[in-house]
Amino acid sequence: YTEEGVRNNLMDYGEFKHHDAKQPFSNLRDVLENARVKKWPKHVDRFNHVRNQMKEAVAQVVNALAEPAFSFSANANHDGWELMVADFVIEEDTLNVWLVDVHNDSDVDEDNYHDLGIVHDMYYGTGSILHEIWTKQEQPSEPLLPLRNPGKWEVLYVGGGHAAEYKYEYVGFDRAAANSKKRRACVKPTKG
Repeated sequence: YTEEGVRNNLMDYGEFKHHDAKQPFSNLRDVLENARVKKWPKHVDRFNHVRNQMKEAVAQVVNALAEPAFSFSANANHDGWELMVADFVIEEDTLNVWLVDVHNDSDVDEDNYHDLGIVHDMYYGTGSILHEIWTKQEQPSEPLLPLRNPGKWEVLYVGGGHAAEYKYEYVGFDRAAANSKKRRACVKPTKG
């Protein structure tokens, strides 16, 4: 293939092909329903299957980075937070999700009308959660969790000491099966 051939044939992102054509996450459900998946189990919702794989991958990354990056000892002189972004690839024929990159550049553009909603949800939601945690920390009798108003956010990981107190796990999903010849990783009924 030529460079153009690779872009057009091997990296066919359809409507997501160019940065300017990025779509809101809410459109992913329609894209997944139209994906060319053979023999998809009727009891498995495609959108939840993909989203749950993403959540598990993010929880695993945070767990791996918990001690060196997020522990009290690593941040003794800091009182803050960091917003991280994860990029994924979804296999159209299996809907297996692969984590490609984790970074701190959200790549949202406040000048783009579509991105205004993303920016609002991202920063307002994060700020609301941080405010709630900060307030609860000042009242030692009140536990940090559960969050009263997580907004569109979901807790995927809660660290404590040297081990996770909670780490999201996609029950019924077998990541190792995603690498098998059959490449069908989700075979059991699951809940979102």
